[in-house]
Amino acid sequence: MKKFCKKVFWYGLISFIVYHGYKFYLKIKTALEIDKTLPLYLKNTVGEEPEISLTITFPQSILKLGFSKEILKKDKELKAKIEEYIDDFYPALSKGKLEINIYEKAEEPEKTEKKPKKKEPEKVTEKKEQKPKKG
Repeated sequence: MKKFCKKVFWYGLISFIVYHGYKFYLKIKTALEIDKTLPLYLKNTVGEEPEISLTITFPQSILKLGFSKEILKKDKELKAKIEEYIDDFYPALSKGKLEINIYEKAEEPEKTEKKPKKKEPEKVTEKKEQKPKKG
């Protein structure tokens, strides 16, 4: 009886680990797919490709999206569109806890290239050694 209980315990433990490992694998696979497809979807629907940051932990996932100020003012139901897209195409993330944060991305200043100052080459002066005169 003791042997039987031990086997049941170990089979149960291994199956528990495999099951949760597989669920975590599906979350990671889904995250990689979302990272590729969500920007294209948002570019087609909203007109701008956002900055995306997706953090996955075992109990919850956090999706951070950065848009310009104009897009945030123009489209008030942006979060609902994103949630609907994820529910339709990626149910592995929609079932769990998914937190969507939308923020305003900072405007990038125009880049102006500064030319580095050229250093003048140092003048090398050689001192001629004078030979002492014999005599």
